[in-house]
Amino acid sequence: MFDRAYAVLDPPTTRATAEEWALVLTSQGIPSRTLQAEGGWVIALAHEDAERAALALSSYVTENVEDDLPEPTLLRKRAWSGVGVTALILALFPLTGTRASGTWWYAAGRSDAARILGGEPWRAATALTLHADLTHVASNALASLLFGTYLGRSIGDGFALAAMLGSGILGNLTNVWLRGEPYAGVGASTAVFGAVGALAGARAASGRRPSAIGGRWLPIAAGLGLLALLGSSADSDVLAHALGFAWGIPLGAFGAWLDRRNGHAGTSLQIGAGIGAALVLAAAWGLAFLTNGAGAPGS
Repeated sequence: MFDRAYAVLDPPTTRATAEEWALVLTSQGIPSRTLQAEGGWVIALAHEDAERAALALSSYVTENVEDDLPEPTLLRKRAWSGVGVTALILALFPLTGTRASGTWWYAAGRSDAARILGGEPWRAATALTLHADLTHVASNALASLLFGTYLGRSIGDGFALAAMLGSGILGNLTNVWLRGEPYAGVGASTAVFGAVGALAGARAASGRRPSAIGGRWLPIAAGLGLLALLGSSADSDVLAHALGFAWGIPLGAFGAWLDRRNGHAGTSLQIGAGIGAALVLAAAWGLAFLTNGAGAPGS
């Protein structure tokens, strides 16, 4: 039945609930089948039917509030946001160099508190593309691939890119405001943990009822656990990681709301969000060039 690419309705649930949902889809003329997956059972169906199926099941669950069923959301089979972020990080590293190399890029783009507070806020964006050394860039590239991809599958590639960049910029700006001079930092990790926060926010936003406290707050608690595990080593900028995570939660929730509101399709919005994120980053480096002058490193 599904020779072409198929979609999966997430999250996993019990076999009985999955079979009940399959009957609902059958009544709507949507062919599907139940599959056992990690954590329970899921619904698989043709990709072109996924949006209609998600809406039909959401309506069914809402109308049957006496049943404590999870709200079905669409988890895309493929996403490229993580690949795009990782490719950008790896492509820029040979050009920008390391902290020790002292390149113009590093001097002009790092998150320098004195420069940002003195009128160069775009450094909060450019710093996300700079890394201290090979280990730093490799770890952030791998984390971006993992969390960026899953975020793209959850809320769409365009919204995922915008949420990662937005949480990274806001996290860096807040970090500088709290720390003040002489702080300076670099790295995509603020945006990476922004992706973790956005995943938690997107999942929490899918809670069906305000009274379902566990359903709303458990994903955020899980995200905080992941933050503590991956982002609190002695060499890490823990505050920047935590702030990126914190800003990611509302951005992820908003992205998930927009995605659902537009029937998970919203192609123009997704493309616009992705292009907007790319333009913001390009504009930030453009301002760095205009302000510092290529080849003339700042302090």
